[in-house]
Amino acid sequence: MLTEKFRDSGVPWMLTGSAASSYYGEPRATNDLDIARGRFTMKKKRVEFERRRAARLFGLDVYVISPEGSILSKLEWARRGGSDRQLRDAASVLAANQETLDFEYLRRQARELSVEDLLGQLMGGAAPGGAPA
Repeated sequence: MLTEKFRDSGVPWMLTGSAASSYYGEPRATNDLDIARGRFTMKKKRVEFERRRAARLFGLDVYVISPEGSILSKLEWARRGGSDRQLRDAASVLAANQETLDFEYLRRQARELSVEDLLGQLMGGAAPGGAPA
């Protein structure tokens, strides 16, 4: 099985993309399965893998990008000219996880990735302390 091969390889891996945003937010159909594998050459990538979460998805034990990472990734794709679907996916993950999201991390990374304006649009009026109103 593919997940066993990834685990046995010793190289960190995780599901990303629409499978991850569907896991954390509103489920939707997708035509592919995005898998990130990592050998850490960039700090950002290392942090993303450190924040990944173990999950049971499609009947398999997998790793999934964190909800914050899913939001940021979707915002990056939207910035690159992706469809409005990317913003809807990000908004869905934000809405479904607002009680547990690390908003400090989310804002800091959004600034670094130049998607702070998009995150602000999704968050609308933010309440003091970081969570959306």
